[in-house]
Amino acid sequence: MSEYRGSLKLGKIILKNYKKYKGATTIDLSLDPNKTITIIHGEMGKGKTTLLGAIYWCLYGEPRSLHISQSDESIINNDAIEELVVGVSSETYVEIHLYEEDTLRYTIKRIVTFYKNSASSSSAYVSLLGGKLSNGVAVEDSVELHYLQPRGGGGDWRVYTNPEQVNDAIETVFPKSLSSYFLFDAELLDSFFNDSDGRNVKYGIEKISGLPIIDDAIRHIQKTSDGIIKTVKNVDIEPVKNKVFLLTKTIETNENIIQDANIKLLSIEREMDKIRSYMEQHNDAFIQQTQQNVNNLKENIKRINATRKTHQGDMKKWLLYRNTIVRLRMAMETSMAKCSTWENDGRIPIAVSGHALRNILQSSPPKCICGAHLEQGSDGRKNIEHLLEKNYVESPVIQGIATGRARWESIVDEMADTDQVLNELRAYRNKLYDESEQYESEIKNEQDKLNKHNVEEVRQKSQKLRELTEQQIQLRIKKEQAEREVELNTKRLRTEQTNLKILMEKDRKYTSHTNRVNLAFKLIALLKECRDSLVTDLRNKAAEKTTAYFLTLLSKKDDFFKVEIKQNYRTLALGHDEKSKDLSAGQTCCLALSYIAAIRDIAERNYFMMIDSPLHNISQEERVDIARNLPKFLPRTQITLLVQDQEYTGASKRAIVGERIASVRETMMENKSVWKEYVLETSKKKGHTSPNTTIREISIE
Repeated sequence: MSEYRGSLKLGKIILKNYKKYKGATTIDLSLDPNKTITIIHGEMGKGKTTLLGAIYWCLYGEPRSLHISQSDESIINNDAIEELVVGVSSETYVEIHLYEEDTLRYTIKRIVTFYKNSASSSSAYVSLLGGKLSNGVAVEDSVELHYLQPRGGGGDWRVYTNPEQVNDAIETVFPKSLSSYFLFDAELLDSFFNDSDGRNVKYGIEKISGLPIIDDAIRHIQKTSDGIIKTVKNVDIEPVKNKVFLLTKTIETNENIIQDANIKLLSIEREMDKIRSYMEQHNDAFIQQTQQNVNNLKENIKRINATRKTHQGDMKKWLLYRNTIVRLRMAMETSMAKCSTWENDGRIPIAVSGHALRNILQSSPPKCICGAHLEQGSDGRKNIEHLLEKNYVESPVIQGIATGRARWESIVDEMADTDQVLNELRAYRNKLYDESEQYESEIKNEQDKLNKHNVEEVRQKSQKLRELTEQQIQLRIKKEQAEREVELNTKRLRTEQTNLKILMEKDRKYTSHTNRVNLAFKLIALLKECRDSLVTDLRNKAAEKTTAYFLTLLSKKDDFFKVEIKQNYRTLALGHDEKSKDLSAGQTCCLALSYIAAIRDIAERNYFMMIDSPLHNISQEERVDIARNLPKFLPRTQITLLVQDQEYTGASKRAIVGERIASVRETMMENKSVWKEYVLETSKKKGHTSPNTTIREISIE
């Protein structure tokens, strides 16, 4: 895309959901060469400055520098965000149409698509949007540039969607450095000449006039010259020789450290071998283990003695108990023998329960527990009846003897095992004695082993071995460090030796380098001289053109002679006595507009102008003067004025002194310079969070 120098007009602005402008809004601007002015007016806060920011964002994809802040308001309309539902997307975009002469040449559309993925009460600042956005809303940005190629290039439309390509193309057609001279607001006009260093004027002359090309050439030559100077300075061989000498000495020092470490390591290794040989026969670990064995054996003996003591007490108790049992068993055995004799002699009956015998006789049919029948007259029945008749079985004495005999038999059976228990107790006691004697013998053997070793000497040898091991480790670390230093410095030495050879070769070319540097210095001086001369010419040219525009725009031009731009870029309006004159707010506004128009001429770019609140903070007479002279001021330039209602439509002194002064609107209608007039209005619909702006065209017929 070739750079175009000439006329560039802004034909159409289309906004959708951009800040205060909800939904789609279209504004057509003048393309009429005879009626070049479009008026957009409204009360303060209705969205005039927003339009300026929208055009800037569409061109460059970022907020204007004057409006960048961590604000709550992003470029997306608040109500458009509030109306979002999860899963449904919406978009914010700004589209502008740019014309070269009467031909639509470019359409630029910058879009932000946003959609709600969750509900969230928190928000975060999004630099892309220039404000805060709910964390539950996601955004995606895109841009489209449609470019109509000249007939020589095919005459077809080309479309760019790659952001880098679009930005490069826009920078070629409408450089960002020019934007403040075509899109500006009252803040720029108010402060234009208030800076002490004249930076606004300096910026216009030095940045837009083409001087950056010379500055870039000077910087490039200076950079090349610095590179040559650096090379020439490095021709000094002595520093490299010193490096080679120091590196050689460092290598020698570290090699001596390595040699000394090897000697000491060899000596340490020999001493350690002697200690290891001794330790193989006087092992400290063996002594420790033997001592541990002795301690364990002593603990076992303590345990056995305690068990033996307890066992001896148990045996004493058992012998006393057994003596009593033996005597009882002898008595019981005697009693049981007498009972058997008495039973055989018939002096005591067999112990049978009378109740049981009666139950046998009353059973049907009567039958003995042995299975014999007990009918009337049977011997078995007679014997039972005889026992019941004699009442033997019911005698308490007989029953006691029967019960006692049964118990004696049980006790005698139990007492039969006492001899076996006694034998087991005696065997366990003997086992404890044997174990104790065995442990005592083992302790003696272990003590004999210890007596054969010099424990203290072994411990000293062990300590010495540990110290030598630590010395060995430290020496090896020192040796390894020295070896690394030798390796590293050897590489450095090779590099420096190579550098020395190169420098010796460069030294032969020193004269050639010096000549080149001197030539660069002369060229830089010549370019600076040319730059200073060009700056002076441009400053004078800018002053000359500013004077012409200033005297055209100003009604009371007879009070002024010319505009002068000093060497320090201070800009003064001089009277006919060539002395600086104090300017009113309106005259300062005219001077700033005149300077901007002059820079546009020097830059050879008759681009559209969009001015935000150029009439604020000046008197009504000065506003009317600007309105009267503005069409003459820039007759071929498309101008869009963003003004407040009170500045544009209703200015009057009648309420104060009874004197009426024509309004800006009346004046512009009289000179027939206005193509279209729009008024900005706001309204807040039910359910909306804030008022939204609409634009309405006003008939000027």
